[in-house]
Amino acid sequence: MALTDVNGNGMSYRLKSGEPIGEGVRRVAREQAEQALASAAAGDQPAAMRVHDVRKCSKKLRGLLRLVRPHLGDRYRIEKDAIRIAARRLSGSRDAAVLLAAFDGLVKKRPGERADFDALRSALIESSGEVRRADHSEEQLAAFADELRDLLERIDEWRVDVNGFNAVGDGVLRSYRDGRTAMRKALKSSDVLDWHEWRKRVKDHWYHVRLLRDVWKPVMKARQGELERLSELLGEDHDLAVLHETITGSAAAAPEAAVALLAEIDRKRDKRQAAARPIGQRVYAEKPTALGQRLRHYWKVWLHECEPAGV
Repeated sequence: MALTDVNGNGMSYRLKSGEPIGEGVRRVAREQAEQALASAAAGDQPAAMRVHDVRKCSKKLRGLLRLVRPHLGDRYRIEKDAIRIAARRLSGSRDAAVLLAAFDGLVKKRPGERADFDALRSALIESSGEVRRADHSEEQLAAFADELRDLLERIDEWRVDVNGFNAVGDGVLRSYRDGRTAMRKALKSSDVLDWHEWRKRVKDHWYHVRLLRDVWKPVMKARQGELERLSELLGEDHDLAVLHETITGSAAAAPEAAVALLAEIDRKRDKRQAAARPIGQRVYAEKPTALGQRLRHYWKVWLHECEPAGV
């Protein structure tokens, strides 16, 4: 299987019939690694935008690895850890930008309390090592690029010797099963870590649906859209939770402002969790075995549909 966009240019993060899956996995891995390197080196773009693009490519790479993890052996762990460690260099820059953007979004409708909020914002910046590390984005991007160049040289060593649905079925169902378990735990819990774990597993399934989208485009595209919306809601919830924790630690700078913002954050988190619940329950309604049977059938029809006339 290969990855191709609608024009056949090979940049759309999806599988294509007619090519061995191992070759397609290596192709999409190279595409994402090369795109990440190009973004890291794009000096005409703001550092925050480059960090965002690089992290996005890194997550796609990890999602791809998880799709075929049963067939990669030790290579899966080695490459997953390498990508995670490289991307972690950039997490401080991203977290700092998100933290301050979320804070500014909360206070922009409270102009009458500006002085207190300015004091609290300054305290957030002062107390957060992640915010201070955001000043070193260029160094972090350069270090990331060095590690990704090493990864690019290893991609030809990735081997997936199984073809057909069996090459991807175990990976997609494992991620789906993990997401279903994480959802059930999160919906019974108020623990921030449980909700964040669900978000990570939703992202895994989202990437896999994107990779498999061509097996039946209307159905898979709709599922992709629901997963994207669910991921956004859970991501906003997590960002607000992190902001809540950070404000709590800086509340002494402006206690009244902190109390008001913490109450607003709680209300916003309640809304996002309430919106995420029914989407998740629909996305994860099927048992993993039922989803596997359905996707396997889609796959068979798709391959037959793509066979040349007369074959």
